[in-house]
Amino acid sequence: MIGMMKWILITIFIFATFGTTDKNQKIIEDKITRLHDALQQRNEELVNSVLNVFNKKEEHEILIKFLMKEDEKKKTVLHIASERECEQIVNSLLDVFNKEENGKLIEFVMKEDENKNTALHFACKKGCEQIVNRLLNVFNKEELFNKEEHEKLIEFVTKEGQDKRTSLHHASRTGGNEKIVNRLLNVFDKEENDKLIEFLMKEDIHKINALHFASANDHEKIVNRLLNDFVFDKEHGKLIEFVMKEDLNKKTALHDASRKGNENIVNSLLNVFNKEENDKLIEFLMKEEEKCKSTALHEASLRSYNQSGHEKVVNRLLNVFNEEEHGKLIEFVMKEMEFKRTSLHLASRTAGNEKILNRLLNVFDKEENDKLIEFLMKKDVSEKTALQVASAYESHKKQKIIKLLENQALLCNLNKITQIFKKQINKDKKKPLWYLFDDNCCRLGKETILKFLIADYSGDKIHII
Repeated sequence: MIGMMKWILITIFIFATFGTTDKNQKIIEDKITRLHDALQQRNEELVNSVLNVFNKKEEHEILIKFLMKEDEKKKTVLHIASERECEQIVNSLLDVFNKEENGKLIEFVMKEDENKNTALHFACKKGCEQIVNRLLNVFNKEELFNKEEHEKLIEFVTKEGQDKRTSLHHASRTGGNEKIVNRLLNVFDKEENDKLIEFLMKEDIHKINALHFASANDHEKIVNRLLNDFVFDKEHGKLIEFVMKEDLNKKTALHDASRKGNENIVNSLLNVFNKEENDKLIEFLMKEEEKCKSTALHEASLRSYNQSGHEKVVNRLLNVFNEEEHGKLIEFVMKEMEFKRTSLHLASRTAGNEKILNRLLNVFDKEENDKLIEFLMKKDVSEKTALQVASAYESHKKQKIIKLLENQALLCNLNKITQIFKKQINKDKKKPLWYLFDDNCCRLGKETILKFLIADYSGDKIHII
């Protein structure tokens, strides 16, 4: 930064040689140095006092040249002041320009650094609403509508900066300021709705759009504003496309919202689909991230190793399926992600997920006992079932989960054994029963199952060896 300002001072010194005396030259150089120091210190009062001493016409021209100059990274003082959130300094810099110099002022505001970022990108990234408003107010300052300036304003707002990110991307992400998002979107006239939709749909180099950013950062109001800008029936198809967009890793906004456990955002995303579009909606739910192969259900079942999942989001996702789509529901619940983990594995990893486990297991009908057993017995790449995952690290905290899975496994396997046992009774009441018990039948062992069977069928006088 210091090297940049030295370069600017040398340049200013060269520009200052057009007809000035050595004495005036020294005075101007001193003023520029003081302005540089004031900007470095982020001292608003000092900046104003230094700017005010450039009172002669020739000095004003030199000051404009100074403000317009770029450092080695092509940044102007306006970039720096916006990046540092210096609202008053931004105002002071813009106030230097006279009414007759509005063309130069617009040129100054629209300048890009080496990464194609404008001052607006920095202000949106920092969430500085006042600076954003001041920058946008440079355009169409007069009461009469100026078409040329309005077109410049649209160009300014829609500019793509570093990594092809727009001001809207930044405002929807780290800025997270709903008022800034509204201000950016409100620059478009009613007749420019096509341009507005195009702006909303813009993606950065990672194919991430504003909706992805807002969903990943829990900005509910921004999500709703982005979705509500698709106001016409003819734009409904574009809205569905917008919501279903995948980034480079095939991740959707639903993945992000489900991981965060934001039920309101999940609802907003799912509610854009009409009743007639349930097939599309299910397709949306089934989408898998490319790297981990995770669905939104996986993301909602567990965020991390030490945080419980999101029960309300899990319920909302599963409630999408109606009776006719029960087969798809079973497929959705049983899907495996990276390392062959199911939603049941993930929910079993952390204490507090009992309700999620119950919800996952309860999607199976009574007639689907075999499917349920298959689900319970699924093993990840380390050959662990959900019960073994629950019984591993910090199992003392997960006693409810362990008990739930044990009871479910016992119940399922007893139902299965009972069916086999009934058939065996009809064949040969004296044949030993031990061979009926598979090692995978139940981790609670043969003894528990035998006690159940003896109690249930004691009237048949079964001979057990």
